[in-house]
Amino acid sequence: SDMPSGYDPDKSNCTLPVSFSDEEGSWIGSMFNIGALVAAFATGLLMPAIGRKWTMILLSVPFIIGWICLIIPAYKTDISSPALFLVGRFFTGVGGGGFALAPPVYISEITETSIRGAMGSVMQFMLTIGIAVVNAMGIENAVDWGIITILCVIPPAASAGAMFFMPESPYYLISKENEAKALASLQWLRGTKNVSG
Repeated sequence: SDMPSGYDPDKSNCTLPVSFSDEEGSWIGSMFNIGALVAAFATGLLMPAIGRKWTMILLSVPFIIGWICLIIPAYKTDISSPALFLVGRFFTGVGGGGFALAPPVYISEITETSIRGAMGSVMQFMLTIGIAVVNAMGIENAVDWGIITILCVIPPAASAGAMFFMPESPYYLISKENEAKALASLQWLRGTKNVSG
């Protein structure tokens, strides 16, 4: 297959023994979006069923699985099938699509109205910074693609770990008629026992 315009094989750090066809490349590129589409439905069902906190923890699992699937070809250099790329991109799409939905809901439900907009913007800003950093590391192959992929496992793993220590959304707990836990959650989030008014 023809290489894209501007492609320089001397600057490629691809370790695979074969090139994928244009069609295989298109499927690899598309699988992220297909995974995100699946995640939209799944996240919409999970959030009211198990809560915002546990939805985010659960979404970290396909994200991590996806990145691991994408790490393997970086170091197992005899792979000639796009299967791991397809599966990895699908699962990272599930994680990415779900995280586009669940955290904004959680943030909007746990923050005070005076800072809600800013907190929502910070989440989008950090996402954009992450994309920029990953792309910057790949410029002129400044960082090996296997290392970049390993680094991409850190955010979902750290998010899952951190969420274990966060309370469930008070709004969700009220929707489940668990007022005592909702009050405890709100007190933890506000850092005070006095949350009336």
